[in-house]
Amino acid sequence: MTFVEMVEIARSSAAKRSIYFRVILAIIALVLIPAAAEFSGVKLRPGAHKLVDFDDFYIAGQLVWRGAIAQAYHFVTMLQLQKPFTDSDSFMPWTYPPQFDLLVAPLALLPMGLAYSVFMIGTLAAYLATLKRIAAENFVPVLILLTPVIVITVRCGQNGFLTGTLIGLTCLGLLTRSSLAGLPLGLMIIKPHLAVAFAVYTVVNRRWGTALVAAATVAATSALATVLLGPAVWVAFLDGVKEARIFLEHGLYPLFRMVSISQCS
Repeated sequence: MTFVEMVEIARSSAAKRSIYFRVILAIIALVLIPAAAEFSGVKLRPGAHKLVDFDDFYIAGQLVWRGAIAQAYHFVTMLQLQKPFTDSDSFMPWTYPPQFDLLVAPLALLPMGLAYSVFMIGTLAAYLATLKRIAAENFVPVLILLTPVIVITVRCGQNGFLTGTLIGLTCLGLLTRSSLAGLPLGLMIIKPHLAVAFAVYTVVNRRWGTALVAAATVAATSALATVLLGPAVWVAFLDGVKEARIFLEHGLYPLFRMVSISQCS
């Protein structure tokens, strides 16, 4: 889509923008509903089921309730746990910080298809609401540009809508110079490497109130994870990071899948 086309859509009537928006929601639904069915055990496509992100989320959530989340951070045990979820040789390591373990734990209390639907619809709604606040009158053309990425995220059951919401709220807070921008920034501890640039911006621009709130959020969530999961979870997490480094050094990560649509095909 060209810049001129984006401007034309932004200037179109509210009725036309509403039609575009509804079409996009229909496209998303056409991806989400079959995915939810597949996570419920309905086989809709021929061939082996490859592991996707939500498979890992659900497994980790189950392990939290079993008191065995440390198993997720080790290749040997996680590989065995993933086998019932796939009929291929695919493997996905688990290197999320313990805070994310707490986040996915409630999902395991629901049937997998329902858990996927709740997670994706909830995080997508939050993401769209945040995007609308940022893009304002350009919301629909921006959403059109993002539709391919949104479809991929839905198909994988990935957490991109959640992290996108947190980053978006951080940006909104920074624009208004609110110290509360530190809250979503601190919650990005669930995927800290995506928040490095925003943390650096906060420090460079001397937003000390924001930095303090972010640090307090990280400390509070770390303490909560320690209390609920046990101190040993941090040792397991660091061991998992070491294993991941070894995989990277030996070229065992399929990096081409991480930047293309083939990841969820």
